[in-house]
Amino acid sequence: MPVSAAIRSTASRAPFPTILNKGGFADKLRADWQWVIPLPDSIDIESAGPLLCGGITVFKPLLMHHITATSRVGVIGIGGLGHIAIKLLHAMGCEVTAFSSNPAKEKEVLAMGADKVVNSRDPEALNALAGQFDLIINTVNVDLDWQPYFEALAYGGNFHTVGAVMKPLPVPAFTLIGGDRSVSGSATGTPFELRKLMKFAGRTKVAPTTELYPMSKINEAIQHVRDGKARYRVVLKADF
Repeated sequence: MPVSAAIRSTASRAPFPTILNKGGFADKLRADWQWVIPLPDSIDIESAGPLLCGGITVFKPLLMHHITATSRVGVIGIGGLGHIAIKLLHAMGCEVTAFSSNPAKEKEVLAMGADKVVNSRDPEALNALAGQFDLIINTVNVDLDWQPYFEALAYGGNFHTVGAVMKPLPVPAFTLIGGDRSVSGSATGTPFELRKLMKFAGRTKVAPTTELYPMSKINEAIQHVRDGKARYRVVLKADF
């Protein structure tokens, strides 16, 4: 594959299809063949949608930072993005630590493949993890005390955000310089990376945890998400 094709992503000024285009209720879609991703037989259509959105969002940093089975990775936030990240990392054989503000999720998160769950509201627990992680992926969009997470990076470690935190991250220069650490971020992936994700998910049987609603109950589904009750991705099925 030519390099230009491998790294091609969305244009910097492309419209946001879920915001500016004229709806998403069609029963057919015509697309450029370069952007159509083959679906492995082992991946059902209910799982495919979240993988092509949240899945690639958290898979991208794993490719960017060359994560392997020996990597130690932390995931901040166990929601629609974070739970898929944990499943992918577990399938890779990584040592996975989940950071969550909801202790009630611990048993469920461990069942997803996390090796450890840390209360993100406990400063002592966070400080005890200094220098441990090769990569920490942030999936939340709320402002936190980020310093303990920067300190938790190992030498050469990276803090990578896919969560759209509205406030600027206060990056501590000496924490980065002293440990050869870095900070990065990304939104989604290229068609080439999407194909890699789908092959990996198909081979390892990684699938998001979903709740299926018929399209006729879309308002109930939206309210379910707004109430914070979704576990962990809501999928709408056309019944028209």
